[in-house]
Amino acid sequence: MIGGTSSRLAALAAASFFLIAPVPLAVAQDAGDLLGRCQSEDVQSRQRVEACSKLVGDTKLEADLRAEALLNRGVAYEDLGKDAEALGDYTAAIALNPDYPAPYGYRGALHERLGRHDEAIKDHSVVLKLMPDDYDALHARGRSYLIVGNSKAALGDFEQLVRLDAKDPDALVGRAFAREDLGDKAGALADFKAALGIEPDNEDAKEGIERLRGG
Repeated sequence: MIGGTSSRLAALAAASFFLIAPVPLAVAQDAGDLLGRCQSEDVQSRQRVEACSKLVGDTKLEADLRAEALLNRGVAYEDLGKDAEALGDYTAAIALNPDYPAPYGYRGALHERLGRHDEAIKDHSVVLKLMPDDYDALHARGRSYLIVGNSKAALGDFEQLVRLDAKDPDALVGRAFAREDLGDKAGALADFKAALGIEPDNEDAKEGIERLRGG
């Protein structure tokens, strides 16, 4: 899901600075430098926040670019342990660019980490509306469905993941949990075994096989 962000950022930067925004070249270069620091994982989180904040506050920039800055500042805030600030930035990024899936994905992941699984499901569902085969969103929504007790919905997500990649051990384990919850012990056992064959150290698969075999 998020892996394409860097290339999209570059495309947005080029479009915003040189094709759309009527700003002088020097200003565009300054914004480009700020964007580089805002995005970079090699820059300390506090410095990323500072660079991103300058972009966020520049109302002359295109809304898409400011949304990218908010997204990256949210990531930096999470690194600093400032979850409330991160949540606010992801929400603000969505308001600026509601058709961009990444902020929903990051906000959903934050909700999941904080145990807010109903909210996580809502965000990941938006991602999947925009990108129906998004791996990260399917995995995350499937996990949250399992936790809230909606095993049938979880099974649907993990079935889709297995169709996309039958060699994904996490998808197989997720489907096994859903099948087990729904009473399909044989199907669950088969999935746990398949996952273990792909990833011999998968503890969930080992424990699942032991549990279904009666300890």
